[in-house]
Amino acid sequence: MTPLGPGITAMSFYAGAMMPYRSAVEPVTSSVARLMDVILDDLDENQGGIGWWRGYVGWQVSAELGEYLLSACGGVSEALIKASLAIQEYRESSCARDHALTQAWRAIAKRGGSRDELIGAQQALGDAGQRREDRLDAWLEQTIVSLGQALDRVAAVIVIVAGIKCDVIRTDWGELQKVAVKALKNGRGQGLRQGVLADVGTSGRERQNALLSDVLKPEDHGPEDWLSWLIAQRNTMVHRAPRMSLIQMVGTRARPTGVINPLPSQPDWVGTRAMIDAGKAGTMSSMFLVSTPQTVLEGLRGSMCTFLDQLLKQALDLWGARRSDPRLIVQPGGSWQPVPKSETLSFPGYGEPASMVTKEIAVHPSMGRRLRAARLMDDQVHLWEE
Repeated sequence: MTPLGPGITAMSFYAGAMMPYRSAVEPVTSSVARLMDVILDDLDENQGGIGWWRGYVGWQVSAELGEYLLSACGGVSEALIKASLAIQEYRESSCARDHALTQAWRAIAKRGGSRDELIGAQQALGDAGQRREDRLDAWLEQTIVSLGQALDRVAAVIVIVAGIKCDVIRTDWGELQKVAVKALKNGRGQGLRQGVLADVGTSGRERQNALLSDVLKPEDHGPEDWLSWLIAQRNTMVHRAPRMSLIQMVGTRARPTGVINPLPSQPDWVGTRAMIDAGKAGTMSSMFLVSTPQTVLEGLRGSMCTFLDQLLKQALDLWGARRSDPRLIVQPGGSWQPVPKSETLSFPGYGEPASMVTKEIAVHPSMGRRLRAARLMDDQVHLWEE
């Protein structure tokens, strides 16, 4: 593997002004970049892993845990950028659909067409219209899933930065919340195993509790239950049968301006349960959010950005405190439980192997530093077998 020249920077790959979807999440991606910079500075290219962890964990655990931390940080930015791009694509596809529909509705109205023709105008748009609908579904799902990814990856960052002893690979946002709730009880009956957190009453535990306290305060960054709704919607999209959808005209009866597919108000309810409750309430509108999907997606992005930015700034501050005094919170080796080798898969892929132009791999200088600190360069990898 060959590092690129020192004049190459990560940002040099993106020429010109920052794209709007990136600008929308830039405060968080900047916080991620600052955290990654200080972690990169702490990599020990000679000994492996995070330099100030030496003496507390072995170099192999330090190398794997340090690299996983950097990957998780980068993954937060990646997930938010994908979500933000999907929101922009959703808006553009919605505008294209509404423009096509209003044109069709005007033509129908001009010739005195029936109400049924107006209702059926969307189906009359043919393959192009169906493709737009499929795109809208794809962008909506991409947004929700990517925002959920950002949460799970931040959970990994917090576990490592705060020195929490739990299996970081298997710790998602839900597990981190459980640790946070138990940690803040601060008593013997809190339900945490010995050594998961620093001892109660120590400065290290106070710093851990301060960060974990913010984990439990999503309501400071949006309307009631915004994060619970997002997680429920993500879980439904990923794990469960889709709910029945509703197409609703927007605008006025005399001048409709488009349609929306309103989002469910209770995404973790199955469709029959939602319809039964709607029947009792006497209105189908109780099944759905009154906001347009575009407004909901943009609101979720805004709430997620301020929430994660707060957590990442706290994480950066805690990392600096621990670096200054590694005994503040001793890094636990038990946070790294690698997947057993018995789980190695033998999937060969499909088709013929790709024809590679060269066997060399060029990487950014910062990635070269990461690979050397993880002892993965060609002249180092043999150390993992010793």
